[in-house]
Amino acid sequence: MSRFVEGPAHARRRALVEEELSAISPLDLRRSARRRGPIDALALALGVHAGSVTDAVAAVAIVANGYPSSARAADQAAADSAVATLIELVGPQAGDEERLAARISVLVQSHDATIALIDGVNVPVPALHRRGPDGEHVVIDVAACGQDLMFGGGRRPCPGREQALALVDGTADRRRADAFRAMHHGDRPLVLPNAWDVASASALVVRGFGAVGTTSLGVAAAIGLPDGAAQTLGPTLELARRLGRLPVPVSVDFEGGFHGDPAGVADLIERLADMGIVGVNLEDGLADGSLQSVEHHAAVVTAVKDRCPHVFVNARTDTHWPVPGRVVPDVDETRRRVQAYVVAGADGVFVPGLEGTEALRMIVAAVPSVPVNVLWSPDGPSVAELGDLGVRRVSLGSLLFRVGLGAAVDAADAIATDAEVPLPDRLPAYADIQAASRPATAP
Repeated sequence: MSRFVEGPAHARRRALVEEELSAISPLDLRRSARRRGPIDALALALGVHAGSVTDAVAAVAIVANGYPSSARAADQAAADSAVATLIELVGPQAGDEERLAARISVLVQSHDATIALIDGVNVPVPALHRRGPDGEHVVIDVAACGQDLMFGGGRRPCPGREQALALVDGTADRRRADAFRAMHHGDRPLVLPNAWDVASASALVVRGFGAVGTTSLGVAAAIGLPDGAAQTLGPTLELARRLGRLPVPVSVDFEGGFHGDPAGVADLIERLADMGIVGVNLEDGLADGSLQSVEHHAAVVTAVKDRCPHVFVNARTDTHWPVPGRVVPDVDETRRRVQAYVVAGADGVFVPGLEGTEALRMIVAAVPSVPVNVLWSPDGPSVAELGDLGVRRVSLGSLLFRVGLGAAVDAADAIATDAEVPLPDRLPAYADIQAASRPATAP
């Protein structure tokens, strides 16, 4: 390994490591880590055959833990055997011995440090082992050395910082997606509040909501554009980029996908996934009041799931969503659509505007394998009652945006007319909003 030597030998070996890492796209690595373990993704990127990745990762773990001077002789012997396995698995693609050593060293050196980084350890490598001028074993306590030897620092900075962070991000994406999926199977339905900007999303997180969605109406209206007309792609992506930094799962209301081709929709959803977004709503309602064909919307769902299997696709049908020009069909059409979307790969189905106990029961029974999502209504059942009907997710849609807008206008009107100002009991303070917004607005 390059770290064991100085001078020309170190420069040559480090250059090989840097060359190997430079060929690995951090973005591709993040995407791969979303589908598999972090070291698995790195092994694939370094040329290990897909069918041998599991064996390679097992060997890497043995090597990483087998060579400290404190390790038992049996562990060191096992490490020698594991190195032989890695030579076999990595060697055919590597070429010369030093390049082979560079690839194996990247795998081994990344193992403990990357996993520690993923688990939030402040100092991923707590100690460095070196040989002193007289050959003595020297242990350097990294944490005690301050920032100079922290991740990526020191005289020999880590050459794989960007790749390591990509593995961390990819693993975090998968964990958030798993957590979001699990929220649909709790004792009560998941209540998903819908934000329209960073401040509203951050305030909801501070209040204790474990996941946040967005409202396309709020995003569109806040910048003076109509909802559902595919005119807000840029603002939606920009908001997603900022909300992807929140410490909770985020699902984005993505209208009909902002693209006429299923593959184009999948491209855009993959961009959302690269920002840390783990869920999307995709609707079959069109701007003119008609409905997209079942076949086309099902193809969109399939394309997105093929490209981004970890993303929770909530397939929305607008059969019961009242818009000018739309004739509300009977519930049989709704059932046909949601069943087709589930067959296409949807993780959940959303029927906003659906009312009536029997209709709700019918849709829940029609798709027993996935969570059914409805829109909360002040005139409809409570969350607990919806749960009793089998509903697993309750969205608030544009309600919070409309409540906030109405409250703001009422307060302004009251102040202007010297009337009693209807302020909420828990009015957020200026400093509270500043503090809550910081995590999602960092560059």
